[in-house]
Amino acid sequence: MANTSSKVIDNDLYIQLQNEVADLLSDKPRDVVAENLFSLLGDEEVMMLSKRLGMIIMIVEGYSTYAISAKLAVSDSTVRNILSKYKEGRFDSFIPYIKKESFNPSSMWEKKTRADANKARAKRKSTKPPVPKPAVLAKKAAAQAETVSTPQPETSAENKPKKRWGLW
Repeated sequence: MANTSSKVIDNDLYIQLQNEVADLLSDKPRDVVAENLFSLLGDEEVMMLSKRLGMIIMIVEGYSTYAISAKLAVSDSTVRNILSKYKEGRFDSFIPYIKKESFNPSSMWEKKTRADANKARAKRKSTKPPVPKPAVLAKKAAAQAETVSTPQPETSAENKPKKRWGLW
């Protein structure tokens, strides 16, 4: 994410900047809003914002924290933090937009069943790398047999390292 100064700015200026952002994003066609918003944000910020909105949508729809974290590739604790903010009412202002009939999040993800998970697991198992042919294994074994082993120096009881703290 982009680094910004952590220095606090004047509260009046902060409010004015928030209002400018709101004006930039409100009452405009969707493509203009998207262009304005995404030109302000870096790639990581867009991803973070998108995932945060996705978490809120999935929470509103009743998904479990595990399902949300798995689908959006975020930690379970991140989902729980957003869930606690949701329960505090921090997102109440835009929940009506999520719940309106024209908003259809099912196109973004579908509910997975245990059968779907088993199919995906079976597919992953079926795509294992091929087993080497016997001829290749024989060549490898012959190559290993030809390697010359270096003689190990003899160690007497006097030359052996002393055990320290029971580590070896």
